[in-house]
Amino acid sequence: MRTEETTLDNGLRIVTEERHSIQSLSVGLWAAAGARHEPAERSGLAHCLEHMVFKGTQTRSARDIAVEIERVGGHLNAYTTRDHTCFYARTLSDDLPLAVELLADLTQNPLLDDAELENEKE
Repeated sequence: MRTEETTLDNGLRIVTEERHSIQSLSVGLWAAAGARHEPAERSGLAHCLEHMVFKGTQTRSARDIAVEIERVGGHLNAYTTRDHTCFYARTLSDDLPLAVELLADLTQNPLLDDAELENEKE
């Protein structure tokens, strides 16, 4: 097993761990924004945003997102802790481009629809 850390010019840190005996992968994006970073009047905001991104993007409906990842037997999910919010995908190794594309779309192009936000508040 080999682990490497690379920091890009834009500050994005990439950590990779290679295991030749495993034919699957996990890829994730961690944001240093969790529950402890929220003011009391905005408590739960990171967790709410975590849910909202799965309700669709500018290029994909929620159904499209689910169909694309499930078509390859993959899995998309997210979680929020006190210290960070993470969005991640698990797929077979050959499906890395799809996993990265979906994570990028979810985190860079969420719709954040007002009606969906009201539903999520419930």
